[in-house]
Amino acid sequence: MPQYYPGPNRVPTASTFPIVGGGGGRCIPDGETRDTSTCINQDIICDVSNCLVGPGCGNLMKQQFHLDLITTSVGLGVVCNTTIPKYAFIIEYVCEVLLRSDAVRLLDQCYQVQLRAQTTKDSPTDIFIDAPKFGIESRFINYSCSHNCARYEMEWTNTSRLDIFAKTDIPPLRELTFCYCDRNLSMFACRCQRSNCVSNHP
Repeated sequence: MPQYYPGPNRVPTASTFPIVGGGGGRCIPDGETRDTSTCINQDIICDVSNCLVGPGCGNLMKQQFHLDLITTSVGLGVVCNTTIPKYAFIIEYVCEVLLRSDAVRLLDQCYQVQLRAQTTKDSPTDIFIDAPKFGIESRFINYSCSHNCARYEMEWTNTSRLDIFAKTDIPPLRELTFCYCDRNLSMFACRCQRSNCVSNHP
C-alpha cells in the first residue's frame, strides 16, 4: 500500500522553483518512453541559448515542483504537495562527484552511480556520483522495488548530469522513490516492504 504523509510530518525545504512551459516539442513521442525513444536529442538538455522550440520544449529541464522532506521508517524521504504527471522532470540528482580511484575505496558504495561520461584530463577515467554526504533534496529520495521515479543521464553544455523523472502520475504527498542501481542491491537490506521486494527473495 503506498504511503501518504500528512502535513505535520513534512519539513518544507528552503527553495521554490518557477513553473516553466508544458509538454510540446518533446523528443519522446506519444506511446514511447525515455527508454524507448530513438530520437538522438532525447538526452540533450535545452536552454534559451540553444533551443528553437521555445518555452514549450520538453527538454527544458527546469524544476517546477516544490519538494518537501519527510520522516519515514527508513529516515528522511521526499514528497511533493502537488500531482507530478507521468514523464515529468522532477529534480536533478546532485551529489558528491568522485573519480573511480576515490569511489572504489569507499566502504559504503550503495548509493554510487557510474556516469557514462568520463574525464579526459590525463586519460579516460570513470566518474561516479555518491549521495550519502552531500547533495540537495534528491539525495533523500529513497529506494523502492516498486519505484515511481527513474533516473537518466543527460548531456548539457559538454557535461553530464543525472535527472529524475516521474515513471507514472504521482499523487500529492506520495513518497518519491527510485531504483538506485541493480548491481548495488546486495549491499543493503531493502525495507520498502512491497510484495516484490528483493529482501523477500534470498
